[in-house]
Amino acid sequence: MLSACAAASAPLAAAPPGLPAPEARERMAPGGFLAARVEPARELSFGAIIASAEPLVVTLSPDGRLTCPALRCIGNASPGEIAITGADSYLVSITVTPAALVNAEGDVLRVRPLLAAETLTLQPGNRRNRVGLGGTLSLGARQAPGDYRGEYLITVDYL
Repeated sequence: MLSACAAASAPLAAAPPGLPAPEARERMAPGGFLAARVEPARELSFGAIIASAEPLVVTLSPDGRLTCPALRCIGNASPGEIAITGADSYLVSITVTPAALVNAEGDVLRVRPLLAAETLTLQPGNRRNRVGLGGTLSLGARQAPGDYRGEYLITVDYL
């Protein structure tokens, strides 16, 4: 049996490394940077999956619909969620990288995260703007059992 989880890693491309992040409501001078903050609000989990002699692809939509062939998924899949805080009323684009999930023995599963929205207008104030996160998990034939974990990188850019 496999268990697969992915947690958000939130380095941000909206401001250069080493500079302190301004408050989300702060407006910067021309040529300055406007920082946004990305935080995991809920971990993405594909739940427990029974390995197969054939490769499998499991998809969990950002709204929680699970597609799993041949009744191989047996428990507790849940979509993830990220929270973005930034300057109000700005339109941002959101991207997320594919991830490798690894178990204690070093076996790897590949996951391609799926966002509920790739653009978002940030709400006023310091509100946490939530975006759902699902993914497509690719299992190899006779995938080794274990608890697989990993991280993905989320980038938020002001448009």
